[in-house]
Formats: sequence, C-alpha cells, structure tokens
Amino acid sequence: MTRALSLTVRIAVLVALIAASVWSIYWPSLQEATKRKETAITEVATGPVEVDRVQWTLESLKVYTRLADKDGKEADLTVPAGASIVVAMMDIKPLEGLRMDDNGFNCETQLVDDQDNVWKEEGSVYGLALPSGCSDNDHPFVHGRSAKVMKVFVVPATALPHLLGVITPVTGKVYPDKRVLISA
Repeated sequence: MTRALSLTVRIAVLVALIAASVWSIYWPSLQEATKRKETAITEVATGPVEVDRVQWTLESLKVYTRLADKDGKEADLTVPAGASIVVAMMDIKPLEGLRMDDNGFNCETQLVDDQDNVWKEEGSVYGLALPSGCSDNDHPFVHGRSAKVMKVFVVPATALPHLLGVITPVTGKVYPDKRVLISA
C-alpha cells in the first residue's frame, strides 16, 4: 500500500469514528426534542374545549383496582403489580363538519402527569357500561350530540398523585397546531 493511500484510509476511519461519536451523543437529544414537539401541549383547559371539530369535556379522573363490565363481571384488563387503573370520564361531542365514517372518528387520548410521563389509553377493554372509544357500533356518535366515554389507563401507582389530566388526540399533522391538556 502506498503511503498516500494509507494516510487516506486513516483519515477516512478517523472521520467515520468522529461522525459516529457525534451521532451517538446527539441522537438521543434529537429524539427527545422530536417527542416533545409531537406531544407538545399548546393549551390548558378545565371546561369544554373544541379541538378539530370535537368538543371535549373531562368530567372526572377516578382510580380503581378492578373494573367490571356491564354484566358485573371483572373486565378483561391486565394490570401489573404496582399499577392502578385510571378511568377518565369524558363528554365528547362531534360538531358539524367533522368527518365521520361507519367506524366513527378518532378520539384516542393520553393521560399525562406533572413529571412529563404520558400513557396511552387501553384500547382493548370491551363490555364496559359505556364505550371506551368513538367508533363503537353499539354506541354510534351523531353530529351535535354529546356522548359519555370511558377512557381507561393503566399507570404505576406512584404516578397517581402527579396526574394532571387528559391530552386531546394528535391530529393528522406531524406537529399539531392545537393539542389541549384538559384537567378535571
């Protein structure tokens, strides 16, 4: 190998190592910044709030150790040791102009605490007295009419004193213009 080729290879390896170390240092920070933009809260409300042609009201946040279905049997929900069930009772009203299909519309929410922890709702809780989503065939939604919805979350028991409220769903945009934290 010639001396010039050897020097070129060493410089290329050095540049690659520097790039890899810079990438490994800054990549977690970039991911965290992106996460914060995606879950950014633009407004805080305590009463009814309108977001993307849906009126949202958080009526209560209650903690349970178990949930019962409409027949009084224990609901099929996995709750690990040290966790609790939090139910957000919501009043959701689709307004005129909201596009709804046969399956209703997206009303997935997230629960947030004062330590920047965010929990997605449990999507597989069936048979409850009230719907847990906005696309339930047994409880169809109608424009201009409010409906009660139970949002079910499983969170660590240590987070219970820190809960703030529910965040409205992410819209179809990467960085939503309006995302509201609704507190009870």
